[in-house]
Amino acid sequence: MAGFAKSAAWLGRAAPQRMAILAILVALAACASPNLTHPVPPAPTVPAETGLPQAPPALPTRPVTETPLEPQSQVPVSTGPLKIGLLLPLSGNGAAVGTEMLNAAQMALFDLGEDRFQLLPRDTKGSPAEAAEATRRLISGGARLVLGPLFSTEVTAVKPVAQAAGVNVLAFSNDWTRAGDGIYIIGLVPADQVARIVGFTQMRGLARLAVLAPRDPYGDAVVAAVRETARRVGVTVTREERYGKNNAEMATAVTRLASASPLEDEKRQLAGRTDEASRAALARLEAQPAPADSSFDALLIAEGGDRLKALVPMLAAHGIDSAHVRLLGTGLWDDPAIGRLPGLAGAWYAAPAPETRADFESRFEALYHHRPQRLATLAYDATALAAVLAKSPATSGFGAAALTNPSGFAGIDGIFRLRNDGLVERGLAVIEIGPDGPRVIDQAPASFEALTN
Repeated sequence: MAGFAKSAAWLGRAAPQRMAILAILVALAACASPNLTHPVPPAPTVPAETGLPQAPPALPTRPVTETPLEPQSQVPVSTGPLKIGLLLPLSGNGAAVGTEMLNAAQMALFDLGEDRFQLLPRDTKGSPAEAAEATRRLISGGARLVLGPLFSTEVTAVKPVAQAAGVNVLAFSNDWTRAGDGIYIIGLVPADQVARIVGFTQMRGLARLAVLAPRDPYGDAVVAAVRETARRVGVTVTREERYGKNNAEMATAVTRLASASPLEDEKRQLAGRTDEASRAALARLEAQPAPADSSFDALLIAEGGDRLKALVPMLAAHGIDSAHVRLLGTGLWDDPAIGRLPGLAGAWYAAPAPETRADFESRFEALYHHRPQRLATLAYDATALAAVLAKSPATSGFGAAALTNPSGFAGIDGIFRLRNDGLVERGLAVIEIGPDGPRVIDQAPASFEALTN
């Protein structure tokens, strides 16, 4: 696709009136640069990408401060076109979500971009080779920053191209293992969601935690994040149960979870057998010391969508429900359909605060006549961030120092900041599923300040 600049006429025809500007906030960093303007608005979730073998370095578990942010004069640092690449799957695999993300990026371009700011969308077709070639062409054409791509395999292909040219990339993937060396992962990763919900659970006095997770890379990432956060905040992980792809394996894992302990469950199974091998195995188990208490008062479930809908009745059938155990979830629960599941009443999960997305969703629906897919906000925030940095005389373009401002930015999904290792850190709310739907029970932070351990 050809590049385009902001066109007021484009949005003006589609919307009856322009809402107040949605802005990304750049907070004061130390004694240096002043700030930019103001935040805005939430929706469902898209299944997480795979390829996340372990948790990234620890993220904070609770809000820090709520220092107000002051506006900064928006003076262009230079004249002439400022080109920003945008890599999305606009055909082939992922075209539906890619198109929605392009629409959201165009909204941000209208809200915050100036005439000299040029967004250059390119179709990756969901292909690593296409993504790499599109990156080469964007950079040779003068792109100073690349937004996207979406899939982790595409990020892998784009990385060496961008690194060789010294151009930073804000990738929409949630695969944190691709981060670093100029690649910033801004997708909704599970690690900070887990850190937030486990930290909040500990503050509410629930210190014995079990985990139920699929045996796949997403489950691996969640389990590793639980272990790391539990160690830091003083929560004991008493049980971990994993399962495969079919519902039968899921049901077996729930049965194991509901048993008094895996050891006692195994003893009961062996006790009814008369063969010599079973008797010998039972004798060995009887000789083992009594296991530590494996009960739990909270259960974190690394599942969403239809799989979660199948899982909830299994839990209830074994007496594992919100009347006996606090059920916890990840950002996969940030989905209106899940909020209506009766078996999850009283459950908690961590996600961007819904109210901060509301205005964006309303404006998107007015323009495109449907609610946006969950990942659309990532494209809006990335484009808005690029537009704001382009206006700031206090930043040096799109270098690491500007992108990793320790005070962070605020956008549609709340506050976030990019770390030097390429990971994103988000300020999340804790949400409870109630009879009337989800409600925030612990607000997301309004700002970041330097963290100390």
